[in-house]
Amino acid sequence: PYTTLFRSQSMAADIDTEKSRLNNLETSLTTTANEITDLENQISNINLTLIEKEASVNAAMAEEKSEYVQIKSTIKHLYETDKSTYLDILLESKSYIDFVNNVYYTSELMKYDQKKIQKYQELVNNIEEEKQEIEKKKTELEKKKEKDRKSTRLNSSHPSISYAVFCLK
Repeated sequence: PYTTLFRSQSMAADIDTEKSRLNNLETSLTTTANEITDLENQISNINLTLIEKEASVNAAMAEEKSEYVQIKSTIKHLYETDKSTYLDILLESKSYIDFVNNVYYTSELMKYDQKKIQKYQELVNNIEEEKQEIEKKKTELEKKKEKDRKSTRLNSSHPSISYAVFCLK
């Protein structure tokens, strides 16, 4: 009788210990599940950002192409009209008033050309920066996916833990 009582108490203590351990595992499981949900949300947000960035880069590339065509057209026009330099335009002036007008128009053309070239260079630089940012986001996304895969592997034992908790309750 005494040993049976001692065994019952010992088994009750073991059951309490196992219940406590299972409660800790359930808490860990819940925490991990919440972390997985957070990671999935982060991955989804990064994917949306990547789609937006790629659309932005594609639009910038189209604009860059358009700017290139315009600059190319301007250079082609200057070449075809046989006035290859702004100096040639100024030297062909027939009077002082013509010269002043040509200086004004030439300076305006130069400003316009410089703005176009600067805009083109800025577009090219922005496209490069956007591409680098996309690559960075993709790398970040891959890291988060890997972390999610690891968490998923850890959670593969969850059904057995849940079943064990159910049996003890």
